Amino acid sequence: MAPALGANETWQQLKSSLLNASKEICGLTKKGRWRKETWWWDETVGAAVEKKRKLWKAWRKGGSKEEYLEAKRSAKRAVYAAKMKAEESKFSNVNKNTQDVFRIAKLMKRKKQDTIGDCCVRDNQGNVALSDDAKKAAWKEHYERLLNKEFPWSADDLPPADPIPGPPILITP
Repeated sequence: MAPALGANETWQQLKSSLLNASKEICGLTKKGRWRKETWWWDETVGAAVEKKRKLWKAWRKGGSKEEYLEAKRSAKRAVYAAKMKAEESKFSNVNKNTQDVFRIAKLMKRKKQDTIGDCCVRDNQGNVALSDDAKKAAWKEHYERLLNKEFPWSADDLPPADPIPGPPILITP
């Protein structure tokens, strides 16, 4: 008679048999590469983030919360400014009549940058809006055009409906 196995040995046998069966049936996949997007990082951003980290540690030890919050706001502003500056320099020399646009689009798709960052917005003239103000203006033009367009409809096409007398029907759970 075989000696009784302990709980750990029984678990290891069950685990290994389940893993082997799932490898045979499902196979293995490659691990994804997760890299941080730091194409916009510069010295001012690094200094602002470092200051914010130091003030956070100081606040946790009893320091001033207001100083930390101000450093946090300034770090966010520095990151935003650096991203805008990098985006403008990246897209300023792109000619829309060449293959550069397609090359950048493929690169953005590969890096999944289109879901991380802002998407490209074109205004009514077909120009790509690069700054935030231009993007906002393009969206405003788009929605003004959509919302101020009258679609043809006929009142005769609506089905007749008699008015319902009395109070509205009470809705209960």
